[in-house]
Amino acid sequence: MIRNKRMRVMKSLNTNLELFSNNSKFTCSSRKNIKSSIFKKELIEKKKIKIKYNVSESWLNNFIKNSKKELNISFIIKFLETRIDNVIYRSGFSKTRKQSRQFLSHGLVYVNSKRISKPSKIIKSGDLIFIKIKSSLLVDNDFFTIRNGFIKVKSTSYYKNYINFINPFLITRLLQA
Repeated sequence: MIRNKRMRVMKSLNTNLELFSNNSKFTCSSRKNIKSSIFKKELIEKKKIKIKYNVSESWLNNFIKNSKKELNISFIIKFLETRIDNVIYRSGFSKTRKQSRQFLSHGLVYVNSKRISKPSKIIKSGDLIFIKIKSSLLVDNDFFTIRNGFIKVKSTSYYKNYINFINPFLITRLLQA
């Protein structure tokens, strides 16, 4: 039931929002080009952000209000991609963002020897994340090193790979609000 609900949301937005552990099987049949207003397209872009990164409308609005200094698409994506729940997901330690949030809520995650339970914690380069579960996962790439439950964040510039997920033209009104 829940899986069907998530699949319907992704098909209605006509994009893969990485809500399942096996993202390769998502296919969306092309819909007929139905004329829609620019406002509707802007709302769809905002909805993509909210669903993909699991943030609420009020959190997103407060974030936009409070960060007027350097508000652009790359800043928003960098901020959302460097949250701890997303870092655990991007490192490959969890299969979905929901699973990484569950690790946090159960108190299994430590950042620099401090227990973290809030998924909104921002991770910086050089932070050491420890997840208290048995794992033999070994990964070493440009951004993360994973050994025996430890995730070493080498660089946070991996967010640049995900900037094109959002259409910058359609999100400009959101940034000006």
